[in-house]
Amino acid sequence: MNRNRSLVSKEPELAGEINSLRKNLFEKEKQLFLKLEELVSIRTAIKDFYAKVYLPRLGGCMMELEEIKSRVIGLPPDARGPEDVLKPVKDGGKELSAEVKKEIKNLYRRLARLYHPDRPHDKEEQEFLTGRMAAINEAFRASDLESLKRYLKRADAEIGLNLSSPERIKCLEMELHIVESLDRLYGAKVEDLKKNELYKLMKKDPARQAEVFKGLEERFKFDIGIYKKILKRLSDRMMKKTLLPLLFVFFSVLPLTAQENPLELSWADCVRQALANNPGLNARKLAIEQNKYLYLAGYNSYLPRISISHSLARSGGVSSIASNSVGFSLSASEPLFDLGAMSSIRTSKLNYDRTFYDYRIESASLRQSLYSAFISLIVAQEQIKVNKKILDLREQNARLIGLKYESGMESRGNMMYAFALYELSKSDLQKSERSLETARRTLLKNMGLSYYPPVAARGELTVPEYRLKAEDLNLENIPQVASQKANIEIYKEKLFSIKTDRYPSLSASQSLSWSGVSEFPGDRSWSMGLSLSLPLFAGGITYYPNSVNAARLALKSAQESLRSLKISLENDIMSAYGDFLNSRDTAIANVNMLNANEERYKESQIKYMAGQIRFLDLANIEQSMVDAQQNHLRYLRDANTRKSALENLLGLGLEE
Repeated sequence: MNRNRSLVSKEPELAGEINSLRKNLFEKEKQLFLKLEELVSIRTAIKDFYAKVYLPRLGGCMMELEEIKSRVIGLPPDARGPEDVLKPVKDGGKELSAEVKKEIKNLYRRLARLYHPDRPHDKEEQEFLTGRMAAINEAFRASDLESLKRYLKRADAEIGLNLSSPERIKCLEMELHIVESLDRLYGAKVEDLKKNELYKLMKKDPARQAEVFKGLEERFKFDIGIYKKILKRLSDRMMKKTLLPLLFVFFSVLPLTAQENPLELSWADCVRQALANNPGLNARKLAIEQNKYLYLAGYNSYLPRISISHSLARSGGVSSIASNSVGFSLSASEPLFDLGAMSSIRTSKLNYDRTFYDYRIESASLRQSLYSAFISLIVAQEQIKVNKKILDLREQNARLIGLKYESGMESRGNMMYAFALYELSKSDLQKSERSLETARRTLLKNMGLSYYPPVAARGELTVPEYRLKAEDLNLENIPQVASQKANIEIYKEKLFSIKTDRYPSLSASQSLSWSGVSEFPGDRSWSMGLSLSLPLFAGGITYYPNSVNAARLALKSAQESLRSLKISLENDIMSAYGDFLNSRDTAIANVNMLNANEERYKESQIKYMAGQIRFLDLANIEQSMVDAQQNHLRYLRDANTRKSALENLLGLGLEE
C-alpha cells in the first residue's frame, strides 16, 4: 500500500475537513502537553518551596507543636518529621516480560512505517508526521505500551487504513472532544494549584514573605505556650486519668462536630441578629438618639437664664484708710419673643424626624443584602447536594464504561471521557464547597458578626409570590420620599429663619443685689426691665435680600428633587416588579424542563444498556440534565433576589 496515498481522504470533498480536524487535534495535543508541563512545574515548585523555604523556617515550630499536642492528648509522638510528607514513594520498578517487550517493539515498527516522514506530500504533512513520530519515539523510550496502542488505533483515523472518510471524521471528532475535556480538566487543576496558600506565599516578594513567616511563627509559638500551660496543669497522674479523655474530646471530637453540625439559622434568627449587631443599623439608631438630645437642647433658648455673683474687694490710698467692699447679686433674664429661637427649635425637631426616615432607608437596604445572603447560602447548600448527586452519578458511569472497555464493548476514548467527566464533577464539588464558605461569611457579615462560626440556613428554596398594582402604589409611605419631604420642610424653616432677622425680639430681665463692708451686707437694691431689639441691617445692607433669594432657590431645588425622585422611583418599582415576574415565570417553567430531563436520562440509561444509543448520546443527555439542575437553582435564586430588590425600593425594612 502506498503510504503517502493513504494520507488522502477516499472522498475528495471530505479531505479538507479531515486535514483540518487532524491539524486541530495535533494543536490541541500540544496545548494539553504544555498544560501538563505547567501542572507538573507548579507542583514541583510548591514542593521545592515547602522543602527548601517553608520547612527550614517553620519546621521546628511545627514539629514542637505536634509533639506537645500528642503529649497533651496522651498519644505517642509521631516519628515522622514534616519533611517526610514530601518524600516520594519509591516504586519497585517491575521488569517487563519478554512478551510485552516484543509487543512494544512490533507496535513501534508498525507505527514507524506509517508515520515516518520520509516522503511527505507537503510542508503541513511533514510537520504533522514529524510531531507524531516524536511522540511515538517518546512512548517507545518509556516502554508505554498503552500509548503505542492508542497511536495505532488513532492511525485508522489519521492515516485512513481501514476506515471510510465519514468514519475517520467521527473518530477524529471523538479524539478532539476527549483532548479538549482533558485540557479543561488539567486547566482547572492548574487554577486550583495557583489558589494554594503555599503558591500565593511563594509568589510574594521577599519582604512580604518574611512578614508572613514571622506571623506564622508567632502563632505557632503562641499555640505552643498554650499547650505547655495545659500540660503543666496535667502533671498529676490522677488528673491525667480524669481529664485526658475530656481533652481528647475537646481537641478532636468537638471541632469535627462543629463542622458536621453547623448552627442552623432561620430567616427570623438572621433578622434578630442583624437588628442587634449590624453596625450600620446601630449607627442610625445612635443618630436618632443624638438628634433627640439636640432637639431637647434647643429649648434652652426659651428658658430663663439665672446667675449668681459674689464679690469681695479691699481698697485704700495714701490719704484714706483701707476698707472692705462686699457684694452679692442674683440676676435672671428671659426671652419673651424671639422668632429666631423658635425657628431653631423647629429645625432641630425636623432633623430629629428625618433621622427616623434615614433609619428606615438603612433598614430596607440591610434587609435586601441580608435576604440575598440568606438565599445565597441556601442555594450554596443545595448546590453541594446537587453536585454530590452528579458526582455519584458520573462515578457510576465511569465504572460502568470502564468495565465495558475492559470487556472490549466500549472504546478507550469513551472510557477516558467518562473518567474526565468524573474528575470535572469532583472539581465542581470543591468549588461549591468554597462557595458555601463564602456565602456563610457574607451572611454573618450582614448580621454584624466579626467571627465566622459554621452556620447553615434553615429554609425552603421555593418560587416566591408578590402582587403589586400600579394604582395601589403609595409613594408617600416610601422612606426615601418621606426623607426628601422632611428635607423640604427643613429648607422652608431655613427660609423663615433668615426672614426672622427683620423681626424684633423682646426680653425681660430682673436683678436683686446686696452690698456693704461685711460678709453679709445689708444694703439691698433691685432692678427690673424690658428690652426690645429691632434689627435694621444686622448682617449688612445686601445680606438679607441675597440670603432670602438663596434660601428660596434651595427650597425650589429640593421640591424639584422630590418630584424627580417620585418619577424615577415609580418607574424603578414597576420595572423591578416586571423583572421579578419574568424571573418567577422562568423558575416555574424550568421545573417542567428539569423533570423532563431527568426522565430522558432514565430512559437513555436503559437504551444505552440495551445498545440502542451510543455513549456520546448518553453523555449529551446527562449534560442536559446537569444543566437543568444547575439552572433550576439559579432561577430560584434570581427570583428571590429580585423580590428582595423590589421590596427594598418599596422601603420594607427588617422590622416589617
